[in-house]
Amino acid sequence: MKYIELNDLIPGISMEYKNHIKRGIVMRKLLPLITAMALCSCSFIDDGNTKSVESVEYVETKDSYKNYEAVLNEEHSGFTLPDSIDVVDTNELYVITLGYTNTEKSEDKLRENGELLIKGICGESKDGGNIVTTENGDPFRYEYSDADIECLYDLFDGYIIRTGSMPELDYCNINEVFTDSTDEKTIELSGGNTTVKKCCDMIYDTLNNKLSDVKGGFELLPKRICSYDSNGEKGLFVLNAFCFNKIPIDYSLSPFLTEDTKTLVYYLDASSSVYITNDKSPDYINSVSRFVLKDKKKIEKMVSFEGAVDILENELADNLYLEFDDAELIYTCIKTDETDGKKHDASSYIYDTTVTYEFEPTWCFYIKQDSKVENDLKHPSTVRVNALTGEITVMLNK
Repeated sequence: MKYIELNDLIPGISMEYKNHIKRGIVMRKLLPLITAMALCSCSFIDDGNTKSVESVEYVETKDSYKNYEAVLNEEHSGFTLPDSIDVVDTNELYVITLGYTNTEKSEDKLRENGELLIKGICGESKDGGNIVTTENGDPFRYEYSDADIECLYDLFDGYIIRTGSMPELDYCNINEVFTDSTDEKTIELSGGNTTVKKCCDMIYDTLNNKLSDVKGGFELLPKRICSYDSNGEKGLFVLNAFCFNKIPIDYSLSPFLTEDTKTLVYYLDASSSVYITNDKSPDYINSVSRFVLKDKKKIEKMVSFEGAVDILENELADNLYLEFDDAELIYTCIKTDETDGKKHDASSYIYDTTVTYEFEPTWCFYIKQDSKVENDLKHPSTVRVNALTGEITVMLNK
C-alpha cells in the first residue's frame, strides 16, 4: 500500500501530483494563469465577477434558438458575434445534479474502476495495481504501470491513461487550430499522414465505446483541436467535453486563486484531454473532474439566445468593446467562495465524495484571443449568461 500526504495533492486537480511533474508530464498546473477578474471598464461589476439582472424575459425551451440567425447578423452595441454557432435540441432541458461514483470511499470500487480503464484500452485486465492512500488512511488513487501502459484512477473519477508519451504543450509549437472534427485535410503526425476526422473518429471510439463503463453516462465530444510539434514529435491535441443530450458540461479550465483574491467566483469543469501521434490509438488520456449524473429536473422556460444577447447589450458598459468568436449553450456550476486572501488547503474540501453540484443551462460567449497559445485554448476568456436567471459572469484570461 503506497501513501501520499495531503500537501502533495494539488487542490481540485486530483490527478496531478509531484512525481509526474518530475517526470516531465504536464497536466493542469496550479499557476495563476487565469484569474477571475472583472473587466475594468464594466459598469455592471460590483463584487468582482457577477451581476444579477433585474428584468429577464423567458421563452419555452423549444424556442431557445428562435431568431438566432438574425441576431448573429445584426450589429450590436459593445460587441460582435460569430458568424455562426452550433444549435442543439433544447426540447429536453434540465437542471442536472452531478456527483461522484465512489461515495463510500471503497478501495474495492476504486480498484474495480481502475481495472475497467485498463481493460478498455488493452482489452484485458491487469493484476498488480496499487492503492495510494491519504494521511488519514483513506484510499485516494489506483495506480498501475508496466512496459505498455500506465493507468491512474482517483477517488473523484479523474483518470490518466498513458500508452505513449505526452508532450509539454506549454513549450511546444501549436501549428494549426481546427474547428471541425470532420475535417478531411491531411495532417502530418509522427506516426504518418492522416486526417483530423480519422483521429477524432478513433478518439470517439476509444472514449465512448472502449471506455464506456467509466465515462459517467455522458457522451464525449471534441471541442478544441490543434496540431503541435514538440521536440520533433508531431501530434494532435483534442480537448473533449462530457455532454448530456449533446449539451456540454463546462469544459474550460476554471480560474485559480491569487494571493490578493478576497472572493473567488469559479466554475466546475469536466473534460478529457487526448494526445495522439497516430490515428490508431491515443498516446495519453487525461480526464479531470469527471462526474456522474445523480439527478435531473426538467425546465420548461429559459432565457433564449436572443434574450442573452439583449442582456449583454443592456448591461455591458458603453465604453466596452468585445469580439466574441464563439457562443454555445453549456451546463455550468458557478460557485462563490470567500477566501480571505488565502489559497485553498487541499484537506479543506477535496475529500468529500458525497458532495453534489447543480449545473444550470448557461449561454457562454467566448472572447476572441490567440488560439495558438495553449493557455488560451484551455482557459478562454468568457462572458456567461445564466439561462435561468439572466445573471452575468465574466471570466478573463490574465
